[in-house]
Amino acid sequence: MTSAPSLFTRPFLFICLATGCFYLSFYPILPVMPLYVSSLGGTPTQIGLIIGYFAWGLGIALGSAASGCLLTFIDFPTLFALITATPLIGAALAFRSRTPHGRGIA
Repeated sequence: MTSAPSLFTRPFLFICLATGCFYLSFYPILPVMPLYVSSLGGTPTQIGLIIGYFAWGLGIALGSAASGCLLTFIDFPTLFALITATPLIGAALAFRSRTPHGRGIA
């Protein structure tokens, strides 16, 4: 009986490292972005929206790998419903507590 080839080869690990460094390079921008937007004349609402959109993009980029792994355990319609409902529930909770995302940063 022969075993399957290993997934963790040298090229695969380098690709994982490069992808991780690419996504981690976005995080240093997050703390200074509100200052930059306010220097351009942005209002606190605009600053909060921009930070929210930026965080949403990072969440999509980082969550895509997790959703790929989840597809092996959950069928697509169920996973799609969960992924769609999660931000809606988060937004409802944020507006319920009257602290929208980004408001504390602005």
